[in-house]
Amino acid sequence: MKAQNLTIELMVDDVKRSLEFYKKNLGFIPFVKVPEQDPFFVIMKNNSVQIMLYHRNKFAEEIPKLKELKLGGSIVLYLEVDEVKKIFEKIKGNVKIIQEMHDTDYGTSEFSFEDFNGYIWMLSKKK
Repeated sequence: MKAQNLTIELMVDDVKRSLEFYKKNLGFIPFVKVPEQDPFFVIMKNNSVQIMLYHRNKFAEEIPKLKELKLGGSIVLYLEVDEVKKIFEKIKGNVKIIQEMHDTDYGTSEFSFEDFNGYIWMLSKKK
């Protein structure tokens, strides 16, 4: 197998609010909405990075087990960005900070936050 691409598909309870959150705080822009008005599914991108947002009820029609699962989970969405300190200053009042801005032993500056859906994001920049 040769992997081609990985896109994260996030189950959410409020697509509109999630779309606005990721647009405002992380610069993701929607380019697919199904349907266009009041969508239950959205694909967003920032540069070459894409995420999908899928409303829990519709997602659970395809994968019934999802209906009973808690949003968030045990994964961290690790996103390399160009201006991590600037982003930290911009969003720290809008999100629950899990790890403050810090420098790592492996040559990055990074911080972690939990969004309102329960997903943990780690934003990082190589020094």
